[in-house]
Amino acid sequence: MVALPLGKLLYLGIKQVSRPVSNWLRLTAKRSPFVRKYICIPPAQAFHRLEVFVKLRLMGSSVHTEVQPLKEERAVEIGADMLGEFFLYSIAASYILYEYFRSMRKDKLKQDSQDSNIVSLQKGMATLGTQLEQLRCRLEAMEKTKKTPSTTKS
Repeated sequence: MVALPLGKLLYLGIKQVSRPVSNWLRLTAKRSPFVRKYICIPPAQAFHRLEVFVKLRLMGSSVHTEVQPLKEERAVEIGADMLGEFFLYSIAASYILYEYFRSMRKDKLKQDSQDSNIVSLQKGMATLGTQLEQLRCRLEAMEKTKKTPSTTKS
């Protein structure tokens, strides 16, 4: 009987739920003044500066120019999108970490089981070795008694 991949089904459910949550975060980010000012705009402006810097370097410009900041609405939009994408990627990363640690735990249990089997086999071999040695000693004693001439009275 095949086991249901419950973890994968759970991830699929979380993925389906996280998209609307991501959209809700985007809307909240666009509406809330605190989120706009402190969470959306600063990363969006930093991303914009980095993007312009990289583009200028790729075009071969070595002149340092002042990058004009994005307009507030555009920065909020980019920041809200970044927040939503961060949420989605954090869900995916947490699932990957969960699967990794679950796999590690499963491997450790398997390794522990193999180690205990090896230990029990080694104990069994030691017991058999001891028994073999005892039998060998008894056999030698029997052979010695057989070789010694017995004195019989006639």
